Amino acid sequence: MHITMQNFGFAKSAKCFIANGAYEFPTRIHQFTEMQYIMEGTLYLEVDGKAEELSRGDVAVISSFRPHSFRCSPDSRRFILIVSRGFISDFASGDSSLIKGERCGFKASEGLCAYLRENAPDLGDRVVNLENEKALSLKIKALAYTILCEYTEKVPRLSENIKSNALASIIMYIGEHYTEPLTRASVGMALGYSPSYISHVIEKLNGISFAELINSLRVERAKELLKNGDMSAIDIALECGFGSERSFYRAFKEITGETPKKYSK
Repeated sequence: MHITMQNFGFAKSAKCFIANGAYEFPTRIHQFTEMQYIMEGTLYLEVDGKAEELSRGDVAVISSFRPHSFRCSPDSRRFILIVSRGFISDFASGDSSLIKGERCGFKASEGLCAYLRENAPDLGDRVVNLENEKALSLKIKALAYTILCEYTEKVPRLSENIKSNALASIIMYIGEHYTEPLTRASVGMALGYSPSYISHVIEKLNGISFAELINSLRVERAKELLKNGDMSAIDIALECGFGSERSFYRAFKEITGETPKKYSK
């Protein structure tokens, strides 16, 4: 389970790129909204345990905090747009309904397909800080809002307030406090849930445990620090909330399949 909470490091940020060929991604969950336009080939998507098959001319909208995985056919070509919640506040503000429909995929109109083909930028791995790049910010926002407007018109929307979404509230709380010594009881007390309910909600993420969820968030943060290369392993361990360098190495290896040293190289 890959869990990401950092919003690319900026309150209003985005990534957009073209992906080609066969690709498979295991189950993950994040606080971004992810949109994929299928230009060629087939996308096999599973969201909240439900399978969808999308083909040329389809668009998928995967809102925040929805467990999902996917794989693509060898001939696939997709435009992928991933935006932080702060950038699409009309659709995903902190207290409003989440963008969550009965399904994720829909057949895009001819106008939307043409608009995406003509205007979709390929920025590779670059993360865009939209507060510093005004012209690009407007272009990406227009793309995101055009997709989301058609999505909400074509897909029946499940109204769900983020404060009533137990999974979202638990992950957001842990994401803000993962450097602290958290327990099911302390998280439950902060959010008004019982410890057993905390476990029940988290285990819906493909059987992940409370400890595994916390370690996943800590390891994601450790990856960022390892990329900078200017901190020792013990400093990273403590910065991310691990009690020791040994527990940091063990959790990192279990989640990534690599040691921190190998990952940093």
